[in-house]
Amino acid sequence: MEELVKHILAVASKNDKKITQLQLHKISYFTIGYLIREGYDEIAENLYKDEYFEAWRYGPVLKKTYEKYKKYHSTPILDSGEISENLSLINNLNETILKLININVFNLVSISHRNNFWSKNKNLIERNMKPKYSIDDIKEDFKNA
Repeated sequence: MEELVKHILAVASKNDKKITQLQLHKISYFTIGYLIREGYDEIAENLYKDEYFEAWRYGPVLKKTYEKYKKYHSTPILDSGEISENLSLINNLNETILKLININVFNLVSISHRNNFWSKNKNLIERNMKPKYSIDDIKEDFKNA
């Protein structure tokens, strides 16, 4: 996921967009969903091998990424990221990232809560447990979206 996270930060930076930690997690989640929905399952699976989303109160969160950027709290992340050559080749991916950046983050949170994995684990999440999304859970949420 580090490649995707860095790519999202770079797309934001190159377009003079500021991005908060909460946005970064939601945009990462919906970008993986975009890849799955568009048939790039293998790329999504490869990105997802090194870090998994956990279901937190405000939707999916990448724990290692959270730890890395938590010092920013709700202020913009001061990291210009790094463009991924591989991800830049995917049709409309950067445009999709920019569209997601422009959506109110709490709308993204709300949408993520309507997805199957989060809703079926709501009781655990409310008890501060953080179930992990498998790639199959994410595929289920986005293949039929």
